[in-house]
Amino acid sequence: MKNSNTLIVSICTIFGLSSVALAEGEWTIGVGLGAQTELYRDDGNSLSGFPFIAYDTERFHIGFDGIAYKLVNTDQLGFNLHLSPRGDPDFPDTALFQGLDRDTAFEVGFSARQSLARDLYLHGSFLHDVSSEHDGYEAQVHLGRSFSSGRVHFDASVGVRYRSGDLNDYLVGVSASEANALRGAYAPGSTFSPVAQVSATVPVSDKTAVVGSLSYERFGSAYDDSPLTERGSQASAGIAVIYKF
Repeated sequence: MKNSNTLIVSICTIFGLSSVALAEGEWTIGVGLGAQTELYRDDGNSLSGFPFIAYDTERFHIGFDGIAYKLVNTDQLGFNLHLSPRGDPDFPDTALFQGLDRDTAFEVGFSARQSLARDLYLHGSFLHDVSSEHDGYEAQVHLGRSFSSGRVHFDASVGVRYRSGDLNDYLVGVSASEANALRGAYAPGSTFSPVAQVSATVPVSDKTAVVGSLSYERFGSAYDDSPLTERGSQASAGIAVIYKF
């Protein structure tokens, strides 16, 4: 749940996985600034900078978001196979979180995007842990619209994200062995979360653009009731300058 994740995904969608890249390959580099509301207790709203780098060919994508093989890559339909890292939960360094051991997980799965009429599209994805860090999985589906107004390109979507109980244990759960006087044992179970996000891309030149992103997710009562969380929702925003060559 690092605060740059949503913007990195937006950048990959705009500059990588959703478009047919040159066969000989194309690099995308950039820097950005991301902010998000706190999810965990004892944590404040965060603001941090991050780098971005990705390399795309007609079939492959490699970047901070992982590795993807573009099995189908046309203007109407995209189907990609993924190997993606999931950064460990960004727990605050306070007594409440001492002894909670979480490491980066690696997940495999797929994503698909189908263009519909009137600039609409349907996007879905599935990722399952193969590193035994949480042994859970996540699936999501979004209905979105991608369009331009003047020089600015917009992408807006609404959808739902499903997380398995094992994944939620990794994010906001407390096992019996981790329980203590400050935090009771807690198993959140699986969740469905509504998600809304919008991004805007403003070209500065043929190779440079500014990308901005906003997102909101409502996790629900399973996160509200966790002894680790401040609230059951999270909003994030980011902006980045991207250069392609």
